[in-house]
Amino acid sequence: MIRVLHIISPGNGKFGGIEKYLYEQYKFFDRKQFLFDFLFCRSNTMKLIHNDEIFENSGFYELNILNQEDNKIINWIKLTKSVKGFLRKNQYDIVEVHSGSPLILAICGLALKMSKIKVKIAHSHALLSGRTGKIYEKLLLAGCRSIIRSSFNIFFACSYEAGEVFGKRLIDTNRFIKMNNAIDIEKYFFNSEKRTCMRRKYNISENTIVLGHVARLTEEKNQKFLIDVFCEFHKICENSILWIIGDGNYREELVRHIKKLDISSSVVLAGEKKEVSDFLQMMDIFLVTSLYEGLCISAIEAQAAGIPTYISSGVPKECILTECCVQLSSDSSPAKWAQFILEDWSKHDKDNSDGFKKNIRRKGYDVRQSAKKLEKLYMNLIIKLNPRENKG
Repeated sequence: MIRVLHIISPGNGKFGGIEKYLYEQYKFFDRKQFLFDFLFCRSNTMKLIHNDEIFENSGFYELNILNQEDNKIINWIKLTKSVKGFLRKNQYDIVEVHSGSPLILAICGLALKMSKIKVKIAHSHALLSGRTGKIYEKLLLAGCRSIIRSSFNIFFACSYEAGEVFGKRLIDTNRFIKMNNAIDIEKYFFNSEKRTCMRRKYNISENTIVLGHVARLTEEKNQKFLIDVFCEFHKICENSILWIIGDGNYREELVRHIKKLDISSSVVLAGEKKEVSDFLQMMDIFLVTSLYEGLCISAIEAQAAGIPTYISSGVPKECILTECCVQLSSDSSPAKWAQFILEDWSKHDKDNSDGFKKNIRRKGYDVRQSAKKLEKLYMNLIIKLNPRENKG
């Protein structure tokens, strides 16, 4: 049995892209050969799905050290000691640290450097955009990169842009691997019966246009702009509603913004949902307005469902996998976004399931293929980096 520990940064304390990625991968792993455990820098952000049968033998461990933001030096010292202590008491073949924060990757890297773990993976899930403008931030990033590069022996990222947290030079080496945020594409294909069922369940008429969004509710997701776009769309097309699936510390701010625009009756803040695929079936348009993204799993899921998907320029172009995905400038006004979407969305064919499946699979985003690739990669890393233990 190969034991893999995934260390997860606090994010905003809710189920998000990192957790979704790990859940999808482990579903298609050979669980007789691999065991995943999870160590959370704060609280367990996988509570939504940790009772799933695939985690029957997995451990979920909370350190409850880091805050979502504004951590003090004492927090970072405690994190280093706690991770080091945890690894001393528990044996793992592989440790993979998941974060978009250079500081978290560096601190966990220091703890790993003091351990006996041979296979140490840093996995970046976010861009650096907007966090490296000031001189002290640049100096901190340079220091973190130095620690990260010396502490880990392999580097994953969901996109090349997300990999820049390690430094552009490292991306060009064989130590860097782009690890796609793959999905179970079969689960997301358009299903007219499911669409009808979901709309009936939530009292949505068939001729109502449903705009959708799936993400943590955080400032970098730029959801105020999303709501502004919907408001402009709604002015032109009154028979429309917006469904936002997800939760986070920005929720109350969004509630106030929705009330200010007087569109409360047309916007649903649905909270976290386990079966996002079912909710996608009832949507007509999907929006991602993020200021920056490592990639965007929800946009890939929406494309698999054949939903016309509109992403901001803060999302890497690698996210565009099918012809139903269009990138719009984050600098454009909400009114321009709304007008373009209104004129464009009906041109796309939701029934082209075979075409969507072919494109997504060809570009490496089918989790069935991705999970087998990761299994093989883990095995090769163990053989390569544990040569003494693999003799005889």
